[in-house]
Amino acid sequence: MNFNNVFLYIFIYSVIGWLCEVVFCKIVHGNWSNRGFLSGPYCPIYGFGAMFILLLLQPFAANPILIFVFSILITTTLEYITSFAMEKIFSIKWWDYSDEPFNINGRICLKTAILFGILGIILIYFLHPYITKFINLIPNFLVNYIIGGLISLIILDLTTTLSVLFNLKNKLEDLKILKEKIATFGKDKAKNSELIKQLEDIKSSIVEKTNILHNRIITAFPKIEFKKYNIQFNELKENLKLKKNNKKKKQKIDKK
Repeated sequence: MNFNNVFLYIFIYSVIGWLCEVVFCKIVHGNWSNRGFLSGPYCPIYGFGAMFILLLLQPFAANPILIFVFSILITTTLEYITSFAMEKIFSIKWWDYSDEPFNINGRICLKTAILFGILGIILIYFLHPYITKFINLIPNFLVNYIIGGLISLIILDLTTTLSVLFNLKNKLEDLKILKEKIATFGKDKAKNSELIKQLEDIKSSIVEKTNILHNRIITAFPKIEFKKYNIQFNELKENLKLKKNNKKKKQKIDKK
């Protein structure tokens, strides 16, 4: 495998993984949502998971049981390491399986492990041969242009996502500081009532300025936890939920 093929495999399986996540979310939770860390329609963890399975397990393709078992080991190891690394880098817990039976530190669980094992079987025996044929159909002179465009897109997406994420953390830090100030000044309400009102107004404006990209992260990771700002984050989520419900009510009234 050369770099071009490896990159295209990872990207295509990242897109397929994203589609699986979206459909699974719709079936389980009843709503469509843009899943994954990045904004684009791809989940790189699936792309890398698929690539590891292909590189390590194709020599054992004659034994489906081995493919199933080792697919579970490879994907759950990758999921655990990814969860641990992202938590350490961002001080955020992105997903949590603590309420699922047979989980390890809430990072992996038996249910998803079995699903990944099944996906490993589908990948090796059914999907990959067709993906290989599809990639071989791409003219050589186009491959570098396609890969260059995709790399540019992913870099832009990653830059935007990191900017949005740090902006959200700054917003939560501001909310935390304001809450502490309100609690301090609230001890003498008569004397500081106007100041408290100003702080509450600032707090409301911060919540109101939460944009669609902030909302996407919240929707994509319903169990996300900010270690330093979890109280503020839950408050922000409740305000966004209330805002969304009020918008729906207004739309119903307007239709009538």
